[in-house]
Amino acid sequence: MTTHYRQLTQGQRYQIEAGLSAGKSQASIAKQVGVHPSTIS
Repeated sequence: MTTHYRQLTQGQRYQIEAGLSAGKSQASIAKQVGVHPSTIS
């Protein structure tokens, strides 16, 4: 069983940065970007 990892795209990084700057929760940002919440921390 192999695990496939994907790097964040530049667009996803911008979305995360904007969400954090706006004070959104990690869970809501993760849902919007389409990644696991632990990716945001």
